Amino acid sequence: MINYIKILSELNKDLLPEAGGKAANLGELINAGLPVPPGFVVTAGAYRTHLEASGLQERIAGRLENIKEQDIPAISEASQVISAWIEEAPMPIQVQEQVEIAYVNLSEKMGLAENFSVAVRSSATAEDLPSASFAGQHDTFLGIYGKEAVLFNVKKCWASLWSSQAISYRMSMGFEHLKVDLAVVVQAMIASESAGVMFTANPLNGNRDEILISAGYGLGEVVVSGLINPDTFIMTKEGRIKEKVLGSKELRIGLTEKGTITEEVPQSERKSYCLGVDELVQLTNLANQVEKQYGRPMDIEWALSKDKI
Repeated sequence: MINYIKILSELNKDLLPEAGGKAANLGELINAGLPVPPGFVVTAGAYRTHLEASGLQERIAGRLENIKEQDIPAISEASQVISAWIEEAPMPIQVQEQVEIAYVNLSEKMGLAENFSVAVRSSATAEDLPSASFAGQHDTFLGIYGKEAVLFNVKKCWASLWSSQAISYRMSMGFEHLKVDLAVVVQAMIASESAGVMFTANPLNGNRDEILISAGYGLGEVVVSGLINPDTFIMTKEGRIKEKVLGSKELRIGLTEKGTITEEVPQSERKSYCLGVDELVQLTNLANQVEKQYGRPMDIEWALSKDKI
């Protein structure tokens, strides 16, 4: 039987063709001993099997034939049609069963059989390449509860490979549409008090001796998606605060038992930094470990829960 699931800890960056960039790098970090929430990946093979089972490859190729890169309305129309085909096609039973088993195993590992929440995240096989950046083009769904919702959102991730933006980008970069596949990460959610992104070299001035940290309250999506003006910290590699700027942090995305909720942050909290010195030192240490692991500057998503990054 073909195995369509891999546990994140089984992965490394050499498995990008089957696991996609996001999953492969999460596996790399787990095996380097870094604090990454557990999860699994629904491999690119599962996506290909889904297309083949419903004869979608030929239909997609036909739908995109003769569409020019400049014809935005035609690309948009094709995107909607192809995405609907993928979402409406029944998931092959062997893929569905393996996803359900993996989800149950993950919930048991977390000791959370009831009300167990995951993130369902796209992981493209052409992601994080030196020659191209597909970052942010494919969908992520947060606060997903239950097997049925996981299966539904796996298909939503597959469909996001055919967004107008993704189709246009592949055309502009000369990628063959059906040669780019999509794996999907299913990862335990962290109900974070604060979260954000971190650059192991300062992207604003190119200084490799500085770490730039952007942070907001709640889930990191509020920072990643640009919903807020975050707190900003510039750290030395030794963990000293070089500069900090208080962000307005008007909104936070919280995790509830029904999914995620966007809410206003009270004025009193907006006037305080959402990270203290101890957390900033933890982040600096992790940034140094990640950069050492890869041998080059990296950008990292992080979350803070119960004093731990």
